Amino acid sequence: MRGLFIDPAGKSNAKGRGYAVIEYNPFASFGAARLLGWFSGGLPDARALQWGPLDLAVCEGQFPSKKASKQSLITLGAGAGFLLGAAPAPLTEKFFVPVFDWKDAIIPGFANAPGEMYTNNLRDKWPQIENEHCLDATGLGFAWARGSFTPQQLKKWRYA
Repeated sequence: MRGLFIDPAGKSNAKGRGYAVIEYNPFASFGAARLLGWFSGGLPDARALQWGPLDLAVCEGQFPSKKASKQSLITLGAGAGFLLGAAPAPLTEKFFVPVFDWKDAIIPGFANAPGEMYTNNLRDKWPQIENEHCLDATGLGFAWARGSFTPQQLKKWRYA
């Protein structure tokens, strides 16, 4: 399977949005995934198809926390929904994954750790990726490819 993974990069940072395309076998063990490429800025357009057709799109979702105001959550949620809606067709499935869930899958028990901790951890694995939002999209993709999430979570996170 091939997935497009999206870090929406905040409510007013369209140029910084990060995308990663990852190929994986959902029936294989961890390590059976590979990063095909990444790009940043704008919408998830034809650039996402340069590595072949996509099976799904997964966007980092922002969920209630002490740090985010209700207005920020609405703005970020609408932006993430727009990005998933703009993903190149045909896609069989689209999902939002809460930021704390994918981060916990990458470094278990540290979901609330500072963002720099994740960025540095991911940068150690993929030093060629300079854009931090592309790194986050890559981390989200590898958390997904690991099979880190339960069927109940996936059902809840499905984008209609």
